[in-house]
Amino acid sequence: MVKNLFFGIFCCLFLLSCSEPPQAKLRIATASNFRPALEILRVDFEKSCHCRLEIASGATGMLYSQIREGAPYDIFLAADSERPRLLQRDGLIAPGSYRTYARGRLALWIERSLLRTESGADLPGFVPAAQIAPPHLALLLENWRSKVVIADPQLAPYGDAAVRLLRRLKLWRHLRGQMVYAANVGHAQILLREGHAQLGLIPMSLALASGKGGDYMAIPEDLYPPLEQRMVILKSSRNKALAQQFADYLLAPKTQQRLGELGYFSAAGAPVAGTPVAGTPVAGTPAAGAPVAGT
Repeated sequence: MVKNLFFGIFCCLFLLSCSEPPQAKLRIATASNFRPALEILRVDFEKSCHCRLEIASGATGMLYSQIREGAPYDIFLAADSERPRLLQRDGLIAPGSYRTYARGRLALWIERSLLRTESGADLPGFVPAAQIAPPHLALLLENWRSKVVIADPQLAPYGDAAVRLLRRLKLWRHLRGQMVYAANVGHAQILLREGHAQLGLIPMSLALASGKGGDYMAIPEDLYPPLEQRMVILKSSRNKALAQQFADYLLAPKTQQRLGELGYFSAAGAPVAGTPVAGTPVAGTPAAGAPVAGT
């Protein structure tokens, strides 16, 4: 009986020694605009690293505050360069990890039902994945009488960029009373998708991922401050090697090419193949002088 007991214990120990070691876990704090892209990229990266990504998303300002308070993240993917720079200044990041991983783009999203003529046909004269000229954009916003959704400009760089865009077009005072402030750009996307508002200024990455309920316009980049999205590996991370592997993966040419298809400019600043082309309005966008139903 004692022999059987020892044999059973031996078998259990042997099986435990042969089992696969637990997967390494990389804790990522990402700005909400990058969450959809990250969910797509994670499949490829997890296969190559045999690890698991644990993703927390939110407004850049909120995540920055969490990191300052000691949140146990390994890497921070911000929607701006300022918060990572402040972490670098205060000695809270791994040396050499302050790098640009993408350059964001601002888009105007509008409910598709408002972009139809009385006959029910789409307004003519538009091509997909293109850019509206500034006069047409100003005309649409100037005649808008309903709510406009943006992310909280105090916490979200894309919300700040939206406010600066409206100031540049001299429309901030005109639209200020119609603004609806979402906690972050992901929340802004939800408000639009659920019909709480019919027009919003959101990241191009989320406009592309918003489905068939609306259409979008790529805002000309010279109308708002550059959205240089930087990442840092946190000094407190216990997985710096894995975090560095992930950072290198984001900057790899193949990944940068994929990000172009997901609504970003490359980390180097130049458009990459698959990035929406500039020049004309997006499908479903009002042409110059064309009235928008419901405005």
